[in-house]
Amino acid sequence: MVQEGYPGMDWKALANQLVGRTAEHGARRADEMKEVAITLRAMGIDPYMADAAAKRIASCGGAMKGHFNDGPPASYQQAMDIVRQARGKAQPEA
Repeated sequence: MVQEGYPGMDWKALANQLVGRTAEHGARRADEMKEVAITLRAMGIDPYMADAAAKRIASCGGAMKGHFNDGPPASYQQAMDIVRQARGKAQPEA
């Protein structure tokens, strides 16, 4: 588990912050990653990571849009429940 490797960090708080910001800023971040991919292509570099990041961020951000009154979700679990519902997947067993 990550917590064991880095015991001084509050991983749940960090996940709440990062996922919450994706809910708020996902569309802009996805557009930024698309621009990175365009730049890399112009340089002759295959932008597979930038393309994948843009796709994932757009998917998650789009699924969460409108669910939290234009603010962050209460927790990363709440955000992931919305994303899973949008994808038609059940929550995995703990």
